[in-house]
Amino acid sequence: MGKILKILYVNYSLNTGGIETLILELSRRIDKSRFSPAVCVFESGGRLQAEFVKLGVPVYVLQKGRGTDCCLPLRLAKLIKKEKFDLVHTHNQAAWLYGAIAAMLSGTRIVHTNHTTADYHNYHARRGHLIERILSLFTQKITTVAKSVAEYMINMEGISARKIEVIYNGVKTELYEQDFGGAKQKEELNLDDNHFIIGNVARLVANKDHRTLISAFKIISGRMPEARLVIAGDGPLKNELQFQIEELGLRDAVKLLGNRRDIPELLKIFNLFALSSLREGFPVVLLEAMAAGKPVVSSDVDGNAELVINDETGLIVPSGNPQALAEAIERLAGDRQKAEIMGINGRKRVKTLFSFEKMINGYERIYIGFTSAF
Repeated sequence: MGKILKILYVNYSLNTGGIETLILELSRRIDKSRFSPAVCVFESGGRLQAEFVKLGVPVYVLQKGRGTDCCLPLRLAKLIKKEKFDLVHTHNQAAWLYGAIAAMLSGTRIVHTNHTTADYHNYHARRGHLIERILSLFTQKITTVAKSVAEYMINMEGISARKIEVIYNGVKTELYEQDFGGAKQKEELNLDDNHFIIGNVARLVANKDHRTLISAFKIISGRMPEARLVIAGDGPLKNELQFQIEELGLRDAVKLLGNRRDIPELLKIFNLFALSSLREGFPVVLLEAMAAGKPVVSSDVDGNAELVINDETGLIVPSGNPQALAEAIERLAGDRQKAEIMGINGRKRVKTLFSFEKMINGYERIYIGFTSAF
């Protein structure tokens, strides 16, 4: 048996989210006869930290100071040397910045995964592009979760295409195929079979554009009094969105649930899933909704359009357009047979192309490519 490769995953936190779930599943499913995973984060108290502990995966917390923490790369490099990690795998820009410097200081190879794109039309994004272009020079391999993200890094940031490989996110498809029934969730939320339930699962942040979704629902509710909007997720915009709901007179029809641990069960009670994001890499939640057999209505941005086949597994609409979003949802609500067929097609697409097995195999292949250096 060859050397077991010690991999340190570096991310900002272990709060519930797509990146954190990816790292958790990599740590859970990776071939332990070849790889030994550990995690380093810059913020303590993440909700998923206990899950890593259950797996026996070491979690290191290097608390980041306010603003730019110039000492953090030194502390991270010290950790890498002390624990003798062979490879650092970072996720998104903050982790990449500190992780790349630490990897250079410790003489360790680095892989970076980029999960999203940025808005090019502002100063901070342009500065971010320059930073990422510089970081790419000291990074041995870059993976992205969607072709659109890879194209963005190549065309907008000037990063070499030879360094970049697309590895799509995956989901545990069998989990979402179970018949949960959903009676408990419907009773909790005061819903019944007469309601048409539009679902969304996303952090309450500006990029997810819940304001457009709620505005679209206002249009829908005027024509479909049986419609209900259920949003699972928490974030800094919760109070602002609650105010919008009250202002539009939707208190009884829109439910903000906060963070949930029963997403597979919750997805089962939705009649369709709506995602109104302004920017996405390759959203795991869309994969989950499709794996659950739900038709989806999604904004036409980045990875969404790679995942959803318009008029086959769901409908694609322009971002930031409440009227278009409302019309698409009403179209599926008015043709339940078409919506059901879309859900079936979506499930087949996820099982064929976006399984955990394909994703894990992709990352393992990347890691194995580094073993000759050790």
